[in-house]
Amino acid sequence: MLRKIGLILLIILACVGVAGMCFGVINNIRSTNPDNIINVENYDEGLTAEREDGITVSTSDDGQITVKGKNEAETDVEIKVCDVTLAKGEYTISSSAKGVANDTYYLCLRTGEGESAVTTLADTADKSTITVEADDTVYTVYIVICAGAEIDTTFKPVLVSGAEAGSFYVYGK
Repeated sequence: MLRKIGLILLIILACVGVAGMCFGVINNIRSTNPDNIINVENYDEGLTAEREDGITVSTSDDGQITVKGKNEAETDVEIKVCDVTLAKGEYTISSSAKGVANDTYYLCLRTGEGESAVTTLADTADKSTITVEADDTVYTVYIVICAGAEIDTTFKPVLVSGAEAGSFYVYGK
């Protein structure tokens, strides 16, 4: 009986070891999505600058943006991520951030200024896809934290051509 238990434990340990090796191999072939128009190389210089509104922003080497704190300002805080220039066509923006809502915090894409500004929110089924009518249209990607909102999340901004949201990472490419 003791021998059977020992054999079962040995088999379980071997399976766990093989699973761990497989997970390590999968992680080694993970890379950022080459179709993502938002690139860490194009992030705004002021993205991670010291702030006076109670919010801290940090970025990883692959472009993830971690935002923490409480918006102590009386108005919404807009943090510029980057500008993107788009050709005619359809595009979808997403962030994979947890807790996004239009009354707390969100990632958005905006063109124009003032009353003529058009804002597209990420991660909302009805507003995350846009149609660009003219070539070389400049959009700005923002993280918006609403007045008084607390945030502790990581944005993985993705903007891809087409009507389907893209992944931040791809595997095996």
